[in-house]
Amino acid sequence: MRNWVWIWSHISKCKTLYLLAMLLWLLESVAYIATLTLQQQIIDEVIVKGHYPLFWRMLAMIAVCYVVYSLLFVFSPYLLGIVHSFFRKRLTALALDHLYHIPIPQLHKERTGRYVELFSNEIPAVARLIGEDIADAFKYIFHALIVSIVIGTASPLILAGVLVFSIIFVKMGRTFGAKQKIMAAQIQKEKTAVVICMEEGVASTREVVAFNREEWEFKRYLRIFDRYYQSVMAEGKMIVKQLLTKDPIIWGSYMTALAIGGYQVLQGELSIGFFVVIYQLTSELMIGIEKAYKFSVEVAGKMAFVDRVRNFLEDRTISDGTLPFKEPVTSLSCSQITFRYDGSNDSVLKGCNLAFPIGKKVALVGGSGSGKSTIAHLLIRFYSPDSGCILVNEKEIEQIKRRDWAKKVTLVFQEPYLFALTIRENVVMGVENVTQEQIEHVCRLMCIHDDIVNLPNGYDTTIGERGITLSGGQKQRLALARAVLRNPEILILDEATSALDRHTERLIQRNMDEIRQGKTTIVIAHRLSTIKNADIIYVMKGGRVEEQGTHDELLQNNHVYKELVDAEAKLSNLSPGKGEIETA
Repeated sequence: MRNWVWIWSHISKCKTLYLLAMLLWLLESVAYIATLTLQQQIIDEVIVKGHYPLFWRMLAMIAVCYVVYSLLFVFSPYLLGIVHSFFRKRLTALALDHLYHIPIPQLHKERTGRYVELFSNEIPAVARLIGEDIADAFKYIFHALIVSIVIGTASPLILAGVLVFSIIFVKMGRTFGAKQKIMAAQIQKEKTAVVICMEEGVASTREVVAFNREEWEFKRYLRIFDRYYQSVMAEGKMIVKQLLTKDPIIWGSYMTALAIGGYQVLQGELSIGFFVVIYQLTSELMIGIEKAYKFSVEVAGKMAFVDRVRNFLEDRTISDGTLPFKEPVTSLSCSQITFRYDGSNDSVLKGCNLAFPIGKKVALVGGSGSGKSTIAHLLIRFYSPDSGCILVNEKEIEQIKRRDWAKKVTLVFQEPYLFALTIRENVVMGVENVTQEQIEHVCRLMCIHDDIVNLPNGYDTTIGERGITLSGGQKQRLALARAVLRNPEILILDEATSALDRHTERLIQRNMDEIRQGKTTIVIAHRLSTIKNADIIYVMKGGRVEEQGTHDELLQNNHVYKELVDAEAKLSNLSPGKGEIETA
């Protein structure tokens, strides 16, 4: 029942067009049945009784019915096609919006192939069910009802005989439908596993070849595909059983109509015209019931798709916030933040307090697991704190509309994602009204322009899946150019230059400091060169701020920061205080 309530909630968004399409379906059915019933008049009144002047009138009426039927036969499916497209577009848009609001831990647990299957197979199947299949079912039910009335008016005995077989038919539909839903859910589960395996197989091609594991990958695919194949074959066996039981019932109804109708004609209880038309209508009745039966079986299978799509759209999402936020950011701080990742027993952050001076360069350093990147993820609202709060202009960040906050802040990752588009499209990434001069300017600042112009098609070069044709350093510089083009109030760099050589990193850092004057930049440091000129450096240890200050102040403290500097200097064979900090 929940599925049908959910389906109606979507139909109600397009109910006028939907009801119009269904009305035309019903008129089409009436027009077609009228062409058959008018034949009875020709046989009984014209041929048998000899009322020949009625022939042309009856013929004209049949012609009109056929014209109406033909027009509706073309226009009704066209209208339902529009309805189908509306639901497919609507469900896809809702699913995409929901995808961007799924909690990051949950998103990371699910495989990419699962979402590929959702958008490529499950949503189209549900859209077709809502947009066309349900309307078809109503048409066939209405068709069967009208035919039953016509047959019952002429011969209640024939109708009773045919309905006996119809009841058996419907009963079979319910029996097989329950089994169909279970099998469809299993098939969909195994098919999703196959899609995931194929997606992973393509994505991991380099690793598979490099480790000489082609045979292993092939066997893994065959094992997963075999489970899918077995589930499909099980469904096929059930369909064969349906066919073996369906056809005898249909033919039984035909023989019943023929036997009873023939007997009534011989007894003078039924005219020849009615007998001929009733036999045709019996076929139409069984076709209508068969279509309704087929729908009942198919809808049971498609309910497995509805379950998956509905469960996805109704699943938990992160808080979107309700407060508009258009004003400039004047304060940003973390107060007693505690956070633990799902599946972990220990908290990454333990009562962490941070104050980010607006318009300044702030650095976060510390050992592995100290909570630096976690703070960045909390600021970008990938996660929500378990306790404590992040305050923006003295407002809790959870109360601010996500879309408004997203316009204020940008995060550049250590391993950025690049689309299989051109370099220009990857830099712009949806920003409107951007000129080529602006694109080239930010690329020069991030020291990637010369690399781009040396490519065969320059900024129009397609860089392949995930930017596979670029080096790690080139990917990072493109991501930095993308962020600089947005020019956000708050820019977070999560080890965003870790793949660059020291010379290029210094050039980019110098340019970044110049263009970010008066704007807030938060740097999660990998090397000393990226943070030693920061206005304030927070040193993280064990999920808390261990110390804070400028580079020189922290060196004089001779505490954690000094230890990090000395350790990096020792590894790099550099003098203490002039080396690089490893903060993996």
